[in-house]
Amino acid sequence: MLTTMLDDIRTSLEQFSRRLLTVDFLLQIGIFAVILLVALATRNLLRRQVAKVEARLRNVGIVAEQFPWSVDLLVALGASVFPLVVWLLCTIAVGVLRSAERPAEALGWLAPIFGLVGIYRFIGTILELNLPAEKVRLWRYQILRPLIAVLLFLHITGLLDNLLGLRLNPGQGVLLTLQSALLGVAALIFFFWLSRIIRRFLAETALPRAGVEPAVNQVISTFTGYALVIAGFLIALSVMGINITTLTVIAGGISVGIGFGLQELINNFVSGFILLTERSLAPGDVIEVDGNMGKVQQIGLRTMQITTPDDVELIIPNGHLLGSTVTSYTHKSPEMRVHIGLPAAADAHPRTVQDTLLEAARAHPEVMTAPGPNALIVEFEGDTNRYDLEFWIRDPIRAPYVTSDVRVRIWELFEERGIEMNVPQDILLVKPEA
Repeated sequence: MLTTMLDDIRTSLEQFSRRLLTVDFLLQIGIFAVILLVALATRNLLRRQVAKVEARLRNVGIVAEQFPWSVDLLVALGASVFPLVVWLLCTIAVGVLRSAERPAEALGWLAPIFGLVGIYRFIGTILELNLPAEKVRLWRYQILRPLIAVLLFLHITGLLDNLLGLRLNPGQGVLLTLQSALLGVAALIFFFWLSRIIRRFLAETALPRAGVEPAVNQVISTFTGYALVIAGFLIALSVMGINITTLTVIAGGISVGIGFGLQELINNFVSGFILLTERSLAPGDVIEVDGNMGKVQQIGLRTMQITTPDDVELIIPNGHLLGSTVTSYTHKSPEMRVHIGLPAAADAHPRTVQDTLLEAARAHPEVMTAPGPNALIVEFEGDTNRYDLEFWIRDPIRAPYVTSDVRVRIWELFEERGIEMNVPQDILLVKPEA
């Protein structure tokens, strides 16, 4: 048996040595050497260019603030450019050689090795830039590195191709392998990430600069994001080899059962679609729902987010919002009129009281001058006259704080001018019987 094993090893070495001396193998080695030189030159060139672009992005405040990931991507690209360029050029060379009907096994074997190394450097750099040192040691050195090492071992031993070609669902009309499933998941994750980036870019940069109204901005950015997610889902299914027509038939069969279980969720999505298309509400509007007053931050297809004056985030389902009475303080204009009602003694001349109230309102910097404040006498009640002070402010969220300041100023002016506010009531004294 030992002799047989030695013969097999000797035979394998002879075959390998004969392949080393073939023209095709030497051609692949020469191409690989040229690829290494080109990759080294490309690395030096790209690193300098990446450093320049990175410096420019850091100097542009809006880019660094709204898209900090762009700088991280450039740094990670600079760290992984050499193995990724080698992988790319080897892949191109393999395609060229195979189109010319020449062997390309050596380059095809080398390309995934550099690809995995490039992925490790790219993801590792992203982790180092965004995680603390403890988590970097966990994710990069205890999870990512062993995973890449296992994949390299499987590739070197020739087991990776067999593993990736493993069929997960050998059903009729469905050719789903581990490789296609992983590619589909990767495509779906990419489109999810892309939808968030595009949606944020449209909502915070492109559309505001173009002068688009907030309501229209919300509609365009929201539907663009969901359109990219749907496109990514369809592309992922296509990459996985799943027939979309078959999936449609299956979905139609189970849609009735799912519909009964997800009625509320579907109602929220439909309500969100109505809110977005009607544009009755927009980010920045100040509304009141169920006694909760706040500013609209975001309108999604399922929920709406508002922030109260106490900086509390309220997430309201769109179905509940559409079925409730919503008070909008800024639907037509951002200004809001505020009323302060108070009594004053009847012996104080109404003109004096009105002038005092107007002076207290005009003294506050957040009270608008056009239209200006107005003081009305609304009722006579024996020894008391009731007044209503009304004025406009630009931010309805600030109404409780502005009215509090104005009330304090009214009290101070009444004290200075001898105007009584709390009028004593008649008291009936009952004398007990002796």
